[in-house]
Amino acid sequence: MQQIFNRLKNFIKSEVNFKSDSSFDFEKQSDEDLKRIIEDLNKSKKTEQENTRQQRAGKQERKEISLDEAYSVLGINKNSSVDEIKAAYKKKIKEYHPDRLAGLGSELQQLAHQKSLEINSAYNLLKKVKNFN
Repeated sequence: MQQIFNRLKNFIKSEVNFKSDSSFDFEKQSDEDLKRIIEDLNKSKKTEQENTRQQRAGKQERKEISLDEAYSVLGINKNSSVDEIKAAYKKKIKEYHPDRLAGLGSELQQLAHQKSLEINSAYNLLKKVKNFN
């Protein structure tokens, strides 16, 4: 990002100094600078897309949890009703949702993301077992 900023700064400086330096080929230099900037932005975009793909792959690789673990994750017992399961899910997901913890740094956000995946897995398993939506 710093390189892009420096190139833009140099580009602006060259534009300001253009009138004082008649030997400077402004169009050629500005085209080259713009091409480099576009290439850098495209590289950044490709890197972001690759990171997104890796995150999606990580979601698919999560392990399946047992029924006992599902109850434990939601903090309920095996005799809980559907309404209690739903209430426990809402409480837990509200507590650990990554968007809610956005200002706490990337490490805590990553942990919140993992915990949210675990909570969702537990809830989805219980929905299948108890047969509710």
